[in-house]
Amino acid sequence: MAIDTNTMTNSDFLAEVYGQMEHGQHGWVTSFRADPSNAPPTVWSGRPYKCTPAQASSIDRAREDNTYFCTSVLSATEDGDVVRRKDAFVRLAALVVDDVNPADVKGFSWSLQTSPGNFQVGILLDPDDQDTYNRQLIDRVMSSLAARGRTNDASGNACVRYGRLPVGTNTKYRVAGAWAVKLDIWAPRVRWSLADACDAVSIDLDALQAQVQVAKVSGSPGTGTHAGEMVHGMTGPINERNYHDSIVRLAASLVAGGMYAGAAVEFLYSLMDANRPLDEEELRRWQSRRAEIPRAVKSAEKFAPEERRPPQITVNLNMPDDDEPAAPGEPQQMDWAALEGTQPEPTLWRLEGWLPERTVTLLSANGGVGKSNLSLQLAVSLVSGQEFLGLQTKPSSVLVISAEDEARTVHFRVANICKDQSVEMSQLDGLAVYDLTQQDCVLWRDGHATERMQWLADKVVKHRADVVIIDNASDVFLANENDRAEVRGFMRCLNMIASATGSAVLVLAHVDKASVRAGAGLDTNSTFSGSTAWNNSARSRWAMVRTNNREILLKHEKSNLGPLQEELRLEFDAGSKTFKRFGSIPGQAAADTLVMNSHRAAIIKLINQATKAGQRLSMAPTANNNAFVILESDPLFPRVSRKEFFAILFALQREQLIEEVEYIKDYKKYMCLVLTEQGLTRVALGSGAGPTWAQGGGE
Repeated sequence: MAIDTNTMTNSDFLAEVYGQMEHGQHGWVTSFRADPSNAPPTVWSGRPYKCTPAQASSIDRAREDNTYFCTSVLSATEDGDVVRRKDAFVRLAALVVDDVNPADVKGFSWSLQTSPGNFQVGILLDPDDQDTYNRQLIDRVMSSLAARGRTNDASGNACVRYGRLPVGTNTKYRVAGAWAVKLDIWAPRVRWSLADACDAVSIDLDALQAQVQVAKVSGSPGTGTHAGEMVHGMTGPINERNYHDSIVRLAASLVAGGMYAGAAVEFLYSLMDANRPLDEEELRRWQSRRAEIPRAVKSAEKFAPEERRPPQITVNLNMPDDDEPAAPGEPQQMDWAALEGTQPEPTLWRLEGWLPERTVTLLSANGGVGKSNLSLQLAVSLVSGQEFLGLQTKPSSVLVISAEDEARTVHFRVANICKDQSVEMSQLDGLAVYDLTQQDCVLWRDGHATERMQWLADKVVKHRADVVIIDNASDVFLANENDRAEVRGFMRCLNMIASATGSAVLVLAHVDKASVRAGAGLDTNSTFSGSTAWNNSARSRWAMVRTNNREILLKHEKSNLGPLQEELRLEFDAGSKTFKRFGSIPGQAAADTLVMNSHRAAIIKLINQATKAGQRLSMAPTANNNAFVILESDPLFPRVSRKEFFAILFALQREQLIEEVEYIKDYKKYMCLVLTEQGLTRVALGSGAGPTWAQGGGE
């Protein structure tokens, strides 16, 4: 249950914004009564915030003050100073946008009315997103906001700027007097990646990342620098004398410095877009010159450093004991006359309709859903020629590259799968597994394929692998996952191996966490972490998602080589430790019901005991008296997760076994949990059964 906007406190808010901070990290707050338009610098200095009860009480009392928080998590500087400065920056916790109509920004985490008709909105950011830790990038994001009039922060603090807290007063002079800040919307479960947040407010994050890269290579493109002069030539007044030379020189400088062609094009586009003319005639000239950028960058590729260019992957189609590999052939033009009357080559499948040969398939899932176990189950089914979850397989030799799970884990899983499928492990001659957890497993590193990529190609040939499973993309891809050129280069190498050997390559990948937390559907391009190039470079794509405690969906999200297949409803059989079609495990439903009723009974009993002891329990996830936090230390607390616990609470509330009642503390209204009369009856009977039991008991 979300905290009501009327009972929100500043400490509740900060607990969600900052989240779990590591040792030595802190937030920052300030409060003062002076008019913020002309307040002296001393009142803005503020103090560190570490979510202690004393600090929480202090900032919660400042209801008549202007109250602000730093939007970033900080730490002590190298000199040991605890200050709100850029050199103390750790990560951006939230993107705050001023003077915006909330209707214009979809999916934000909160909205404050900071004065009549003026709104400040915020988007909570995923702490696992590495972009949020890039200080130079965050500075540029803040500068872009300022340029668009979306921040009033003129202090230059940028990455450590302030935003208003939900409880406080705007003391700027008004004829009607001071204004009590109003929290209109509060949705803390919405957490985005920085890229998605920037997209929501029309900021091109890719272009800003390119600027950061240029700054690292060439120094800041400011006045008086070589790079600065070239930038001015592009973004200054457009004329025939300076434009062409400037674009060519700047493109060459970017590429020679190590920037990839795609990033260079996007960066130059952003420079041009910042100087889009209004005059119609000048606009036509501007458009034609903007169109020159890709050609200029392509010409500049000859200046790229040699070490940046990916090595040619040679797939030796001869057996490894041959002396020389086959020489790469010259690309052949398609002969349409020769193809007249012939049928296109049909798509061949290793798993009917799902896993095509000669290309790369991506399988995404959130951590812990079971994609590694599922892929090994698929491998055993392919090698043994058995059905996989009711789908027809083609007998195949399989090569597994395990960069995430060590050999003993793979052994344990394969042994269980073989037992369930009545397959002798000695019959797995066609299954080759390589444990790379303790070795250099990287296939792609910062712009080029590694020697390990060639090693992989050789192993595919050696084992005559029909199917290659790579677990996991995050382990074998060591580059910026948001860089389109990096992603495309990596996927191109895998597709080369798949095409040359005829194999089907299955790459396991992680789901984007921000999308999951925001409730994004699986039919979006955001179900993979990083650039959309992951989706675009794959001809086939699967996704696994847990819908409840038992059910897992395997969805066929993309297929360029055939029709999309109907999703599979799965569940994990704890007995066999394998995946089954949902509802096919004997006695599972009855067993689940029994366990769930036991959990419900224990929780009802604990709530009753806590209430009798004078403990007030809240359903608000961030409250100090959060029910889960209070009860989980009790020895009788059932083995359920925080998510499962609150799901049980909501179910008990719907069944009118528990309810929330109002109480007053320190002149403020709060809500706490109590058992209803029906709930007390359940305690007396010692049962946590659901509605079916209730009907049978005659209630």
